[in-house]
Amino acid sequence: MSIFEVVRLLLDFGLVILIWLVQLVIYSAFPYYGHKELMLWHKKYTSRITLIVIPLMIGQLVISIIEILKNTSMFNIIICLSIYSIWIITFFFIVPIHKKINKSLYTPFALRKLIKINWLRTILWTLIFVLSLMQNMI
Repeated sequence: MSIFEVVRLLLDFGLVILIWLVQLVIYSAFPYYGHKELMLWHKKYTSRITLIVIPLMIGQLVISIIEILKNTSMFNIIICLSIYSIWIITFFFIVPIHKKINKSLYTPFALRKLIKINWLRTILWTLIFVLSLMQNMI
């Protein structure tokens, strides 16, 4: 396994662990906070999690683009499209909900929507990790 493949696998693993924690622990706790407590926690949470998530997501995207350029296989296309889908879901659906929460414009419905939409990212990042792991085992 090359260093490139190791880095890819580590990024994929980091993101799959992170997304499951976000889905099962962090987002699922939001409805249990009082309004004031959620406002205080959410601002801290989003600034801190961004420092972890953005470098991992950018790294994963860059590696997927390099992989496509090196080898345009169906396997790499599926992974790349999954990563692009995650970016679209993140920046067109997840981030706007977080902005509403930060501005205190959220509703209980918005919190439930955040949890539901995030399942798509959870499934996609899990798929990417499993595919990446399988590719490195072959």
